[in-house]
Amino acid sequence: MIGFCIAGQNYLVRRGCKRWAPEKIPPSHRRPVEDRIRIIMTSCHPVHLVEAVECFEDFAKETGGEVEGPETLEPKIFKMYLNKGPKGHKKSKYKWSIVEYNWRLDFYPPKEGGLESIMKLNLPNQVKIQIK
Repeated sequence: MIGFCIAGQNYLVRRGCKRWAPEKIPPSHRRPVEDRIRIIMTSCHPVHLVEAVECFEDFAKETGGEVEGPETLEPKIFKMYLNKGPKGHKKSKYKWSIVEYNWRLDFYPPKEGGLESIMKLNLPNQVKIQIK
């Protein structure tokens, strides 16, 4: 909602007014820790992780569960070097670096159950899942 406020010497200034909206309480504050299923996802590109998070959010809406996150963890960087010369006497090298991105997602299943259907979830092939 936009209203008029008087500012300074008889000037009308247009300012936006903020309306109150309730803040959603995250499931980690409402539900016990025993209900939480922590999922760690790993991929070489963050786009695949975004797709996997969308799949989990859609799955949670369908089954009545809740999702909290994702949290980005520190990426793992693997660096490899290989000499170009066959005898290894030159300084020129081949250089590779592989980055693995890690995201953590907390899934709270519905209280009625239905956890077995998480195994049938279609996720991108490039994403490795670790359930704790």
